[in-house]
Amino acid sequence: MNDLSSLDAARSAHHAGDLPRAIAGYRAFLAEAPDPEVSNLLAIALDGSGAAEMAEATLAEAFSQHPSHAGVALNLARLRLRRGAAAEALEPLRIAAASGDPSAAGLLFETAWAAGSHADVVTSGKRLAETGGLDESQAERLAELAVRSGSAETDAFLKMGLARFPLSARLHLLQAHHLARKGASRDALTAFSKSLAIAPTDLDATHNAARMLDLLGDFASAIRMNSRSRALAPVWADGLTLGARLEALHGSVATARRLGKEAVASAPHSATAHAAKALAAFAAGRQEAAIAEHRRSLLLVPGDASEWNDRGAMLKPFGANGAADTAFRRARLIAPELLPAIKNHAALLFDMTDMKGAATAYDAALALVPDDAALAVKRAMTFPTILRSEAEIDAIRADIEARMRTLKSSGGRIADPLKDVGRPNFYLAYHGRNDRDLQTLIAETYLALCPELGFVAPHCCAPAPLDGRRLRIGFLSRYFYDHSVKFISEGIIRNLDPKRFEVHLISPTAEEKVDIFPPGSGPAGFTRIPEDLSKARAEIAALELDVLVFGDIGMEPLSYYLGFSRFAPVQCVMQGHPVTTGLPHMDYFVCGALQEIEGCEAHYTESPIRTADIPLCYPALPKVPPKPLSHFGLPEERTLYFCPQTLFKFHPDFDAILGGILEGDPNGMVVLLKDRQETRNRQLQARLDDTLGALTERIHWVGRTPKLDYYALLMHSAVMLDTTHFCGGNTTIQALGLGIPPVTLPADYVRGRMTIGWLKAIDVMELVAKDHADYVRIALACGTDPEWRARVVGKIEARKHELIENQGCVRELEAFFPKAYDAALRGERLRWIAGADRPLDG
Repeated sequence: MNDLSSLDAARSAHHAGDLPRAIAGYRAFLAEAPDPEVSNLLAIALDGSGAAEMAEATLAEAFSQHPSHAGVALNLARLRLRRGAAAEALEPLRIAAASGDPSAAGLLFETAWAAGSHADVVTSGKRLAETGGLDESQAERLAELAVRSGSAETDAFLKMGLARFPLSARLHLLQAHHLARKGASRDALTAFSKSLAIAPTDLDATHNAARMLDLLGDFASAIRMNSRSRALAPVWADGLTLGARLEALHGSVATARRLGKEAVASAPHSATAHAAKALAAFAAGRQEAAIAEHRRSLLLVPGDASEWNDRGAMLKPFGANGAADTAFRRARLIAPELLPAIKNHAALLFDMTDMKGAATAYDAALALVPDDAALAVKRAMTFPTILRSEAEIDAIRADIEARMRTLKSSGGRIADPLKDVGRPNFYLAYHGRNDRDLQTLIAETYLALCPELGFVAPHCCAPAPLDGRRLRIGFLSRYFYDHSVKFISEGIIRNLDPKRFEVHLISPTAEEKVDIFPPGSGPAGFTRIPEDLSKARAEIAALELDVLVFGDIGMEPLSYYLGFSRFAPVQCVMQGHPVTTGLPHMDYFVCGALQEIEGCEAHYTESPIRTADIPLCYPALPKVPPKPLSHFGLPEERTLYFCPQTLFKFHPDFDAILGGILEGDPNGMVVLLKDRQETRNRQLQARLDDTLGALTERIHWVGRTPKLDYYALLMHSAVMLDTTHFCGGNTTIQALGLGIPPVTLPADYVRGRMTIGWLKAIDVMELVAKDHADYVRIALACGTDPEWRARVVGKIEARKHELIENQGCVRELEAFFPKAYDAALRGERLRWIAGADRPLDG
């Protein structure tokens, strides 16, 4: 039996500092029976006397006998830690911490952190949090461990840490990295910003905030943030590399080249630095060499999704769509949530007319950033352009309407539609429907998302009377060069009376490429507007125009978004894209009385101006050198039925007409022009295979040719086939100018009535069909009845000159524009039909 009096004596000696006597007494007591408390006291005395090894051995033996004793475990751990054996200290510390001793939990946390025992860090961290003993540094390290390991408890640790230490820059930074890893780029940017508000010189937060801004498409802010990070670390390769990329893609080419060189100098063996330098070289115009250099760099880092995305971005403008598609797919395979790669791939697939793939990619992007209104608009306007049925058209339009209504009421915002969306509503017009309500809804949605679109130039708020001065009139289009928009507008522009009209041309196209006026003459002014919506608005507004005429709206994005603004008291749009715009500041749509049907006002948000003559003054056609059919890969013995329209004009009901022609003329061959996008060719071919079967063997596709070659092929044709619902415009008048009969089936809307207008003008109504069967009859008559065709061609030849350089519409518009301006001063719009200003109720 242990002698308690001897234990008391040993303790007294210990307290008095007589360690040898205390050690002897403790040992004597333990000789009788093990006791963990006494072993602990003995170890303390031994350690105090300099016998640390013996003290540790004593505690180790006691720990083996009493493994749950917290005091023994804690002191054993401390002795092991003191000699640097952190890993050996973990086991006893676990026991001590499990007892609820907060000092043991804290020591376990620090020891486990040093030893790399992540499970013990988490366990002890939780215990400290429960007891309120977790300090800021430990909360930061616990969260860091969770973020790095991808723990399922990361969100909980971050939430707990930020609740306790809201001013911890490190915790906000870790939260940002965690959110970025999950693809929540916008929330990650917010967290990086909070971290920077507390620690504004933190390089990690600054650099990665720039990365997030880049991912979110705020490139100007990304460049500024990157400049800030480079100021903190001027020779840091990562900052220089990101800077070179950002400047190459969105900023200064000269800066990109400088930063690319500095990145390589700072990290000469870094593949990403060399890739950034290559990207800068690409931006500087050294495309082929840059693409090759970037490929060499990419071979060294084949698993870098961002580099694959950059490669796709380089290849796309170079025209290598297939290679760009491969690059974007690789980027998305490596990093399925890399938003720029998804968005870039979606845009590429849209351009390649793979609308199903593009829609899927946009859906993937919206899953990551569901509140991105610009992406949602792009998704809404992504639908097939080769349509298979009326039912598909119904479904597409219903989907667009539903998406637009949701967006309109969403409260979302688009800062710059030109940059963020960059896409007009071009393909809607080919559905053969009244687009007024849908175009209006789309315009209203844009204005809800970006009210700045409805800009009004200051001089329009209180326009001044003409008082004898010339009317200042502007004509705006990108396409004042060898383009159909130029051909329908140039005669009007250059033939306006210079004594009455001060003509200004406005275009993003360089002045030397604009081809409206003959040599030695020109407009009163030319304004080359930048590809920047805000700057372009300011430059047009500064002209203080009385009338602004858009050559087209809907063909390309810049003119579409400019069309939302009021730059002149009177604004008109011509037939460059013959469909209503839906834009509230567009006053008039210039069309022809010979084209329109009664009640056409129901098709427009504008007031339709129906000129007596077709509203164009078309230039004379050049002489056409003949080319044999073999030049086009066509047999001489076939009768050619040529349909030179773009493939998205091929409405599903046109297939039956083609089939009827091929069935009615066994010697006939339908000739179609290939689209620039092979996907669209395949899509239409597949539809025709389904609807026409073996008859498609007599459909021949020819590639795009120079204009004179196209004219030569047209002159070999028995007839030019007009597509239904959206007929030919430029192509029709060219056919008539060459004496080739165009057969047409007029639709209800002006885009399907251009041809009937010209045929009315020269009184060749034999070529106007009543229905599908009649269309086939007329086409076959052109191909199989030489006498009938000769009579029709004779009528065309006798009067086709009336369509060329006809200035009747010019004189009528000279009367209309001043009257429209006077009406605008009164706050009114005109109702103009065939040369007369009629009452609105007339």
